[in-house]
This record gives sequence, structure tokens and C-alpha cells, in this order.
Amino acid sequence: MKPIKPEQLWLEAQLAVGRTGVLKTLLVALIAASFVGVGWLLVFAHDHVTTLDRAIAAAMVEVAPQKVPARPAGGAEANLAAYYRTLGDPNRAEDYLRQIFHLAAAANVEVDKGEYKWQFDKASDIFKYQLDLPVKGSYPAVRQFCESVLAGLPHASLDEMAFKRETIQDTQPEVRLRFTLYMSGLHRAEAFGKRGP
Repeated sequence: MKPIKPEQLWLEAQLAVGRTGVLKTLLVALIAASFVGVGWLLVFAHDHVTTLDRAIAAAMVEVAPQKVPARPAGGAEANLAAYYRTLGDPNRAEDYLRQIFHLAAAANVEVDKGEYKWQFDKASDIFKYQLDLPVKGSYPAVRQFCESVLAGLPHASLDEMAFKRETIQDTQPEVRLRFTLYMSGLHRAEAFGKRGP
């Protein structure tokens, strides 16, 4: 095989451009450059993804596995009894309200007069005490308040949260929170007699 001289290569390139035209040759060169660019991007992206995968794997190793709480021994009746023990006591409904208002003050959140509604579900023998609370405070303060209520009252749920700002200049939005306190109906006779709340 004889060696190709650079002059010969240049001459063949000029002849090819003459035969196909300048625009077609530029188009082919542009397509070839695009393939080279895409190939370079894929190599760069692969390196970046590999680095991210390593960082994620390292972070996952650092996170301690969550311990699953042990189920109470004794079958379905024991499980049901444990469930009812986590519910609140309707005799202490006023204490729960005081605790919620105290947590609001601690989080620097103002609580306006709210709406309170009792419900009793005969099928599950559970009281639901629904609290619709209009509050005012900064976003972080409202979040801290909600987290404090849920941590302090394990039988409470945050069912609804709505934020409203009248103008963009308002630093503290009006917030409407709906909490529900779930309480055991097993205490119904002592708390409310035979008729319920």
C-alpha cells in the first residue's frame, strides 16, 4: 500500500467539493461536527452521572436504617387495644386545646377564634374533634407550629392547610388550618354520659 501524501488528500477534497457543491459539503461537515459534539456531551454526562451516583451511594451509607417498631404480641385483640391506647381521651379535650394554643404561642403564631366540631363514628367507636383554626404567622412559624402539634398530640392529624396573602407586601399570610383530634369512644360513658358530646 502506498502512502497518501497531504497534497493528494487536499486535491481529492477540492474535487469532492466541486462535485457535490459547497452547501452540501458544509452540511456534511456540520453533521459530522454535531456527531462529535454529541459524543463529547455523552462522555461528559456519563462522567457527571457517575460522580452523582457515587455521591448518592455515599449518602445512603451514612443514613441509618429506620427501625420498624415491633408489633405488640397477642394477636388482633392486643393490636386493637394498642390502637385505642394511642387515641386521645375525650375527657381531656379542653387540655388538648390548651396545649394547641400554647404551642401556637411558642411558635409565634397568632390563633384567631376558630370553629370546633364534634363527630362520633359509631362503627369505629371514635370521636373526631375537628378544629378549623385561622392563624397568622410567617411560613416557618406556621410550619413549626404544625410540626409541634403533630409531635405533641399523636392522635392529631393535619387535614387541611390553606395560605392566603391579600397583597404581595404582606409578610404574614392568613393561614387556615384544619386539625382533627381522634379520641376513643371507650371513654364515652365517663366523658359525656350516654348521649355523647
